[in-house]
Amino acid sequence: MKTNHKINNILTFDLEEWFHILELPQPVRKSEWNSLPSSAEVGLDLFLDLLYQQNIKCTFFVLGWLADKHPDLVRRISSLNHEVASHGYLHELIRDVGADRFREDIRRSKNLLEDITGKEVKGYRGPGFSITLENPWALEVIAEEGFGYDATLYPGHHGHGGIPGLPIRPFILHINNDYQIEEFPVTLINIAKYRVAFSGGGYFRLFPSFFISRCFRWLNRKGIPVLSYFHSRDLDPTIPKLSMPLIRKFKCYVNVSKSIKKLEKLFRDNPFCSIEEWRSLNTDPLPVISLDSVIT
Repeated sequence: MKTNHKINNILTFDLEEWFHILELPQPVRKSEWNSLPSSAEVGLDLFLDLLYQQNIKCTFFVLGWLADKHPDLVRRISSLNHEVASHGYLHELIRDVGADRFREDIRRSKNLLEDITGKEVKGYRGPGFSITLENPWALEVIAEEGFGYDATLYPGHHGHGGIPGLPIRPFILHINNDYQIEEFPVTLINIAKYRVAFSGGGYFRLFPSFFISRCFRWLNRKGIPVLSYFHSRDLDPTIPKLSMPLIRKFKCYVNVSKSIKKLEKLFRDNPFCSIEEWRSLNTDPLPVISLDSVIT
């Protein structure tokens, strides 16, 4: 793996179950979660094998509920020297919960993951990138709870959140006189008038490899690291399919059977590291943005 921090891209993985898809017309009730079959390990194993073959480290944002049920998976990730970070506990959209419930959720997850791994959990990513201009208080709570960085912000329009106009590269968000936090947003690219993702989830499965490769090369030449994000369900064509509108179903399940081959090519052609590694390698000062300027 190359170690030039200027072009090292950032690899992340949200470890959750196939039924943790947000905002469905008929969502799976939390009371049913324990009775449903687990498939998270299937996609995880495929992904870990690829990482081992290419000697790549990744940041795994682990859902606390899944960690409670499968602590062995968390220990395995940590034992392979990948970074374990928090995805919260109950996979609830931040915009739908108040500050007190949100604080309890991320604190519970952080404490659990640290108990399982014996390591400090430094990073957090909220479900569905659901921090918006309507709930900026969440960033202060994340900083107050001792996280060193956040990876929830989506610098464009998103079905569950998003704040258009934010940088597409790592930066420091100055929250108030007491707190600031490093931000690792999803990398977007401009297509016509729109900012779109290309390096994770349904976008990665939908766009052809040559287009994704061009995006990586173009951004890396400008010194911008690309942050990619994946889920177990992105890699496992055998997962149960949830009932949802056709357009949503297309986005959730398109080209899942082709993901592994595309990932193999992506990993061969581009240098990647975890957020933890990137933070340790990067010696350039990150740009600083004030939360007040974002809100206004």
